[in-house]
Amino acid sequence: MWILDSLPPPSASSLLLSLIVVFLVWCLAHAGYNYFISPLSKVPAPLTAHLGDYWLLWQGVRFNRCFAVDESFKAYGPIVRIASNKVAVNAVDDIQEIYRGHNYRKSDWYEGFTFDGLHNNFSTDDPKLHAFLNKWSAPPFRKENLIKGEAAARRILDQFTRRVKLSGPKLETVSLFRLLALDMMGAIVLGCDFRQVETGQTHPCVSDIDRFMIDKQLCSYLPGWLYWTLRQIPLKPLRNVFESGPRFLKYAAELYDDAVADDDSEQLNILSNLKNFVDPKTGESPPEKLVISQAAAFLFAGADTTTVSLVYICWEIARTPRVYTILRAALEEAIPDPDTIPGAQELKDIPYLAAVIKEGLRVWAPGQSMLERVVPAGGAVHQGIFLPAGTIIAGQAWSSHRRETTFPDPLVFRPERWLKEIDGKQAVYEDADMLATYWPFGIGLRGCIGRPLAEMELYMIIATIVRRFKIKPAAGTNETTMRPRDVFMLRPSSGMCEIEFEECV
Repeated sequence: MWILDSLPPPSASSLLLSLIVVFLVWCLAHAGYNYFISPLSKVPAPLTAHLGDYWLLWQGVRFNRCFAVDESFKAYGPIVRIASNKVAVNAVDDIQEIYRGHNYRKSDWYEGFTFDGLHNNFSTDDPKLHAFLNKWSAPPFRKENLIKGEAAARRILDQFTRRVKLSGPKLETVSLFRLLALDMMGAIVLGCDFRQVETGQTHPCVSDIDRFMIDKQLCSYLPGWLYWTLRQIPLKPLRNVFESGPRFLKYAAELYDDAVADDDSEQLNILSNLKNFVDPKTGESPPEKLVISQAAAFLFAGADTTTVSLVYICWEIARTPRVYTILRAALEEAIPDPDTIPGAQELKDIPYLAAVIKEGLRVWAPGQSMLERVVPAGGAVHQGIFLPAGTIIAGQAWSSHRRETTFPDPLVFRPERWLKEIDGKQAVYEDADMLATYWPFGIGLRGCIGRPLAEMELYMIIATIVRRFKIKPAAGTNETTMRPRDVFMLRPSSGMCEIEFEECV
């Protein structure tokens, strides 16, 4: 011990140098294991993805994940390693195996979409809880209930038409469609009237939608210590981002408190339905906090997904005169009176309208990014490579929807690919390959519960716009400003999409 006692105390600089050396040795050892020894070392990958999580982290903070993964498929094939314990796949058989059942559970990535630690039907990986949440929430989305909501939808669309005439001709549609989508969802399935389109005043949750998505991206992609550090910084823009989740829960709680528990109206809404719900087997009602978390998820996702779809479909119609002209003619024939817009079921019988919406969702489905799952116990073989249990595996609609063997010229917006002449009449057509590779609302048992509402909104809104207005992109709205960013849901890189509306006489 006297030898140690005789040594001079280490300086701060030598301690720092030692820590740096230890850290570098750890990094090299970690990279060496990932590259040479890891069971995933046989999976093709960009070099930095073989070495650790750096490649995926870099793509995430650039809002470029799904696009970079797609380029990797083109370079390396249908299975690609994208991080130390993550692979992405783009083969139909792999996609079907992963998503058709509950064997591959959701990864921890979805924990970021809880509210105050409470799960909802999007975030939970528990099949039983997911089934219960869907059972509680599904009735308002059923066909018969949505038909009852068409009167409210028409009222809001008339308000939208007046708003366009009052505020046009050039309108920024990302913000406008967000108000419209939230108004329609509120009136049809939440049982509340936001009246944003009518009054021009926005609900506070609208400004928190983008902040919430940024928070979820940071939570998902950054190392835990770095995310925690950012949350401690007292800058107002950062505080607004990190406090958006609790605010969403607050908005949902206010809606829940306002919901009428004994609502006897013919049209069901989620909140009143949940207040009334009693499980026939157990006699129990869902916990209030769980209901509020579920409502917060609908409030966030329901408005934003429809907004993204509307923005990009409208932009494609506006910038493609041929598509606008054909669609306009089809709507004039089917809807002689522009002031009377039919319901979604009748609109789906207009083949070219259905084809435009299908093609819009193919090219611009709002949730194009990876849907992570966990390889189950015992491991699994994908593309001839064994993946051990616990490996994160994912497919993504962005790549499935651009498979050239199924969708020739996949980058071209071409509604006609969904049409075929049958018995002398034009009809919507999907072959087996198209059905297997087309999943704009998710896939399998965990697909979007709100799909019927989203489709109703898309059909009625697009039909209203094209039947009542001529539209074209405003000066300055182009492929550069509309280039998408991957914030799990797509966003125009400029954050805006300006369209010029001209009333049809």
